[in-house]
Amino acid sequence: MKRFTLPQRLTASEQSTSPKRFLSPQRSRSSLPATRIGRIRTWVAHAFAVEASDAPFDDSERKLADRLAGFVVRRRMTTPALMALESSRPLGFIGSQVLVFLAPFASLLFSTEEYERLTRLVEKRRGVDLVIDAIVARENERANG
Repeated sequence: MKRFTLPQRLTASEQSTSPKRFLSPQRSRSSLPATRIGRIRTWVAHAFAVEASDAPFDDSERKLADRLAGFVVRRRMTTPALMALESSRPLGFIGSQVLVFLAPFASLLFSTEEYERLTRLVEKRRGVDLVIDAIVARENERANG
């Protein structure tokens, strides 16, 4: 049975005589993987960056969430809407992309500018929570008054 042995690390004198097919003159064999990993790390450093979860909502976003909540509560669709929003909470960004896909059908409820604001609202990390809170508040108002 053959034993597999790892190659020994080359000394500086052996390294200078070894073929350097893939290395540039200023790089040594030991620094090449670290350099590639470093470049990859810097390349993907902000690939999945999202804005802070405590970013405040402006008045237009609150009004839009309230209008959507009013639409849902008037049609007595509170429970299905809350179930859909709660189950899709982890997929907020993907949900906003689905909203972009469904934009032609949403023109029945929202103007183009409002619909774009809604997709940007759902992209935010706490945007779905704002819509859920608005729906619950509207439903409580309807039940109590």
